Amino acid sequence: MSPRAFSMTPLALTFLSAPSIAFADLTAQDVWDDFQNYLTSFGYEISGTETQSGDVLTVTNVLMTLPMTQEGLEGSTDVEIPEMVFSGQSDGTVVVDIAPNTSITQVTKPEFGDELRMSMDYVQEGFEMSASGSPDNIAYAYSAERAVATITELMTEGSDLMSSDNAKMEFVLSGMAGTSGMQLGETRIYEQMITADELAYEVVIDDPEGDGTVNLKGMINDLSMDGDGVLPIDGTDVADISAMLSDGFEVDGSFNFGGGQMAMAFTAPDGSGAVNTASTGGLVRVKMSGDGLGYTIENRNQQVTMTLPDVPFPVNFSMAQSVVDLLVPVQKSDEAQDVDLTLKLDDFAMADQLWALFDPTATLPRDPADLTIDLSGKALVLFDFLDPEQMATLEETGAMPGEFQSVTINEVLLNVAGAKLTGSGSFDLDNSDTQTFGGIPRPTGSMDVALEGANGLIDNLVAIGLLPQDQAMGARMMIGLFAVPGEGEDTLTSKIEINQEGHVLANGQRIQ
Repeated sequence: MSPRAFSMTPLALTFLSAPSIAFADLTAQDVWDDFQNYLTSFGYEISGTETQSGDVLTVTNVLMTLPMTQEGLEGSTDVEIPEMVFSGQSDGTVVVDIAPNTSITQVTKPEFGDELRMSMDYVQEGFEMSASGSPDNIAYAYSAERAVATITELMTEGSDLMSSDNAKMEFVLSGMAGTSGMQLGETRIYEQMITADELAYEVVIDDPEGDGTVNLKGMINDLSMDGDGVLPIDGTDVADISAMLSDGFEVDGSFNFGGGQMAMAFTAPDGSGAVNTASTGGLVRVKMSGDGLGYTIENRNQQVTMTLPDVPFPVNFSMAQSVVDLLVPVQKSDEAQDVDLTLKLDDFAMADQLWALFDPTATLPRDPADLTIDLSGKALVLFDFLDPEQMATLEETGAMPGEFQSVTINEVLLNVAGAKLTGSGSFDLDNSDTQTFGGIPRPTGSMDVALEGANGLIDNLVAIGLLPQDQAMGARMMIGLFAVPGEGEDTLTSKIEINQEGHVLANGQRIQ
């Protein structure tokens, strides 16, 4: 199911929001209208039978349909809610009751290939929701004891890829509570916050042709999600993300989680195996606006154990932290935009059985390894990457999608097997000269590099037979061309420069 479609399920219907609330009387109709206006702003078509009795508005047979409008792809997502009841209260608030059972169906028909149909049941237990504020600034508070999403069917052209006979796919959210709302003005400004005690999931697949099975179970504790954003109100095609960004669309959401674990067992024609993971928490963050698209994924204290059919011993590794942080521009601009990339692994450690594959005598230091790559820069974007027409033109013409104008190496760190490499620097890029360096823009700038323990690592690699003596001699000679002795023992430093003439210098000596 598409992310946009999933975000409109009844659970996600509670994720509206309001930054500040001026309390006033609300009617049941006000809240129902707010639900409809929000969903239609995403392209949904909504129908239902309304019955008014005093301060109570009952809407039955609610159907929310999101047509697919992508080129070469047809289909729709249908969300069916048997009943929604909006009850006005004497204090000016509205209580919202949603039927506990909801059905979700998505049908995808690609121009080439088979039609795909997915069905999902969504059940919520102990759900409570209230709305307060004013019609143009509504706040919601909600909670649920349990929310269960079960994929009941996945089929293509009449063939079951997954059904209750051969598979199970279920997600259970427990102890959910949150607040959300929306403020209407020239745009829709929304904020949201939700917490949950636990998310448990189970996936069981038994290939009907007998080629294998998968049994996966897992859970995550102490979940919290918060986000805010801006939605254009009128006149924007919600299927055109590029146009929405131009009209002010913004979203910034983060998902934090505590400890969790996952266990997967599988069988295959060549044998069976298992994968077990555990961590103490992490986060996922997504940002999108006219300034770019950003992702952050972080995990803390990960442990992984695998038993594989072709490996005679368990494969174990762990790390204290892993981080991926990315920001890229997506819209055309006459001015250079920010680009950022960070990759980080802290205290990566392997089991002794893995080390013994290439170092049975434990010659190499087995201290945990560290890796950091932290880059930033400026790029001129020449096409709207989220505009299908512009990307089709780009593919047809082979034109350059953009130009990097500068790169800053904030930090490079590699610490492994007793050797440590660090570096930092910055370069400006001349896109008018792609000849000097064989097709890439000519850089101008410098980088400082330090290397500790290089000779010791080379000696150890020779001792365990991974590096022949003649290659070790060549490596030492190459290092000598680029580096000079540092202050400490077995320490080398180097300053690599590229000047305006395209000359490459190491410690002031021209090497190209």
